Amino acid sequence: MIRSASQTDTLVTRLIAPEDVLPGMYVTVLLEEREACLAPSSHSDAESREVTVSRYAYRPADAGVPRHVVGVCLPFVLTVRPEGTHETLNVRCQRLARLTDRYGGEAFRRLAADAQRAKNGRSEEDDDS
Repeated sequence: MIRSASQTDTLVTRLIAPEDVLPGMYVTVLLEEREACLAPSSHSDAESREVTVSRYAYRPADAGVPRHVVGVCLPFVLTVRPEGTHETLNVRCQRLARLTDRYGGEAFRRLAADAQRAKNGRSEEDDDS
């Protein structure tokens, strides 16, 4: 039997348009775009010795980490990370995805608790005893 999307608990995270980002929601950075200047090689001919700019996109190491949106003034989005630090995102070079309130809240809470335990030098097992 094939289940419909409404019958499963699996949710899909999708990119969100910058104008749809609102305070109170949970987001994550899925992609970052950067520019790099490429200098001509010494083997280039005289006509092609210009510096060129190359754009590339990559997945940041912390992709998937939830951030709670505090404020929006496009193109900037002020967020709080689970460890309590604030971070300003720039939607011109960072592509955001919205997390559901349920998943974002739960992930944020658990990661914040992990960060607090690490800060205090305790493990999760210490909390259970």
